[in-house]
Amino acid sequence: MKALLIGQMVFEGSIAAIHNMGHLIKRLIITEADNLCINIFTGRLYAFTGFNSENDYELLGEVDVPDELVKKVQDYLEAKNKFDALKPQFERIFGNRRKPTRDKGEGS
Repeated sequence: MKALLIGQMVFEGSIAAIHNMGHLIKRLIITEADNLCINIFTGRLYAFTGFNSENDYELLGEVDVPDELVKKVQDYLEAKNKFDALKPQFERIFGNRRKPTRDKGEGS
């Protein structure tokens, strides 16, 4: 599949944004796959759909991404969405428990 290769400034938090201490990262945007966005940041691979093309970015070019690689990313996102959907069930399980106390041990 064809992907746009873009450069975009990202910030780790509001203080970094206020002081313009961002990081320029490269992202792949695959428009025909629900605006799938793939990037590597701080050594980790990230992916999400619905990239907002109205954000500021610099177009660096266009590249080919193998279809099977795009499918693997889509499969991962589907599995992650199913996992995230379990959250309410776990919240109910956790919600009925008292908060753990810390054992300060001797000499504290």
